[in-house]
Amino acid sequence: MRKYAVPIAVGAVCLVVGYFFGREHIKYEIRSAITDAFTGALGGTSSLAEDNKKKRGPTPEALAYAGSIEIYDLAASRTSSSNWSAPRKPRIDGKIKNNGNRTLKSLSIRFYFHDDKGNTVFESTDTEYFGIEGLMGSDKPLLRPGYIAELFHLCENCPSEAVAKPSKIEIVDVEFAD
Repeated sequence: MRKYAVPIAVGAVCLVVGYFFGREHIKYEIRSAITDAFTGALGGTSSLAEDNKKKRGPTPEALAYAGSIEIYDLAASRTSSSNWSAPRKPRIDGKIKNNGNRTLKSLSIRFYFHDDKGNTVFESTDTEYFGIEGLMGSDKPLLRPGYIAELFHLCENCPSEAVAKPSKIEIVDVEFAD
């Protein structure tokens, strides 16, 4: 049993450090996984029903509400890396404003990238989570009507042929808090 103590302690420390210094969506995933594990272990229901509901796609209400969300002040760049062999990834920064009358819990955004000839060569989807309370106090509040949130997306696995700024952005799903 003692030979497992050190790896378990190291894993626990890494989990705590990652939780406090990670991005909001990672914290959300960690919290969901822990909740599901304890719920399943105690014989209750898990959030699998909710996950299956999400896999069916966005509701017509969510798609209609997407027109009430404004994405603006977009700036695109390529990341720099201290590792000379690492690819420079497109980084998108901007702002999201909720112009509707509902409070948002999450927002899924798809970015389309094109090459220098205008052909779409890559797409990347990111989900921004709101209303995740953390112990560090740096998490995003719920996106209430009229509120503005910062947008940050680092595009993983984007080919070097893609121009850094996306040619098209679309909101593919909205999750309401109320």
